[in-house]
Amino acid sequence: MDLTRFNEFDGAFYNNDPIVDLNEDGEIYVGKLYTNKTELKNVVGRFALKMNFEFMVKKSGTDVFYATCRGSDWKWRVRGRKRACCDMFEVTVFHNEHTCSLDSRHADNRQERPWKNPGTITDIITEDNRFKYCFWSLAACRRGFKFCRPVISIDGTFLKTRFGGTMLVAVAYDANNQLFLIAFAIVDSENHDSWKYFLQKLKEAIGEVENLVFVSDRHQSIEHAVEVIFPEACHCACYKHISMNVTHKFKTDVCNTQIWLAAYAWSKRECDRHLRVLRRMDPPIAAYVDNIGLEKWARPYCLGDRFTLQNWFANRLEKASKCVTPLATHFEEDLIKQHEDGRRRSVLRNGAQLFNVGRGVDGSDFEKGGDPQPLTQNVSVYALSSPYYTKETWKNTYDATINVVGEEDEWVLPEHMQNMRIGVPKVEKKPVGRPRKSNAKTTD
Repeated sequence: MDLTRFNEFDGAFYNNDPIVDLNEDGEIYVGKLYTNKTELKNVVGRFALKMNFEFMVKKSGTDVFYATCRGSDWKWRVRGRKRACCDMFEVTVFHNEHTCSLDSRHADNRQERPWKNPGTITDIITEDNRFKYCFWSLAACRRGFKFCRPVISIDGTFLKTRFGGTMLVAVAYDANNQLFLIAFAIVDSENHDSWKYFLQKLKEAIGEVENLVFVSDRHQSIEHAVEVIFPEACHCACYKHISMNVTHKFKTDVCNTQIWLAAYAWSKRECDRHLRVLRRMDPPIAAYVDNIGLEKWARPYCLGDRFTLQNWFANRLEKASKCVTPLATHFEEDLIKQHEDGRRRSVLRNGAQLFNVGRGVDGSDFEKGGDPQPLTQNVSVYALSSPYYTKETWKNTYDATINVVGEEDEWVLPEHMQNMRIGVPKVEKKPVGRPRKSNAKTTD
C-alpha cells in the first residue's frame, strides 16, 4: 500500500506502520493501525465471531475504543486510541487470553455463526457472459409477508453507479403501517422484460396470495407484467404519483387535496360528491383523473380489497413485543381518534336494528338518500377491527431471523452458480454536453 500521501503529517511516523487490510484474516496485535474507529470495531466484531465468544464495549469515544470479553472474568481485552494528527486508530492494549468458562463466553448465543438464511431465494441472469439481472428475497421477509395485508407496492429507482442500472423493490405494510421489505432486483432498466422477470421471481417467493393488490405508478411495463404474471390480482395506481403527474402536466397543485378526498372516501356517494366539486374546480384535471379509471385509484371503486436487515428486523420485533394495546400502536391511536369522533355523532333509529349515523351532533347533516346501516350494541370495537392490525400479527411479522452472511469462502452457492463467470454489464456512453433539440416542424 502506498502511504506517501500521509507524508504531509509525518512521513517517518507513518511509512512503516501496518495498515489493516480488510482482506486479511482479522488478526489483531499491539501497534496495528486502522483507518478509523468504525473499522477497528468491525475487526473486533469479526474476531469475536471467529473465536466464538461475546464482547462488550466498556468505553467508546471520539479518541478511544475499549472492549472486553463479556464473561465474568474478562481477561480478554483490546484498547485502541486515535492518533493525534489524523482519524486513524492504533491498538495500544491487546490481551488475547480467556480465563472464563465456555458457557459464559456465549451465554445467549447472540454471536454464534449460523451464517446462512435457509429459505432465501436468489437468482442471477447473464447475457453473453455479462451481468443482466439478479434477484433476492430473504427467508425472514418471505415469512413476515404472510402476516401483512395482501397489498404490495412496487417501484423502481435508478442506481448512481459506474454501470448504471435500476433497482426494483416490492414492499408491503405491517400491522403498525410501517413499510415491510419483501424482495429486490437489480436490472438494466424499467422495461417489459425486466418487470416480468422481477414479478415472476416475486411470485416464486410469496406463492399464491388471495385478494392480492398491487400499487404502483402507471408505468406501462408494470401494467403489462402484472397482467401477465398475476392475472388474478388487482392493480391500482398510486395517488402520490397521480398528484405529481397532475402538478407536472397542468402546472398547478390546487386540486390535489380534492383528488385525495375522492381517492380515500369511504363510500361511492362520498367519492362522487368530491368528484363533482373537482369538476367544477378544474374540468380538464377532472377529465384527466376520470380517464385513468376510478377503479384504479379511488378506494370505493377499487375491484380488490385495498387496505388503507438484521438490526432493522430486531428493532421492529422489539417494538412489537413492547406493545401493550390490542392493536398495533399506529392503529390503536387511530382507533382512539375514531372512537372519540363517533361519540359526537348523531344517531337516528330507522327500524329494529337499523340506524342512520350523521356526521355531527345534530340531525341536519345526514346524507340525503343514505342507506340505514345495521348496528349491534355491546360489541367490542376490537371485534370490528381487521386481524391485520393486531399486536400479535405485528409481532409475528418480525418473528424470524436474518443471519449474518459471513466470510466469502464460507458461502454455499447453488450448483448452477459455482462455475459461473460473470462480466460487467454493457455500458452505453452518453454523448458529452446537453442533448440537442430539434426545432424541425413535423407534418401530419
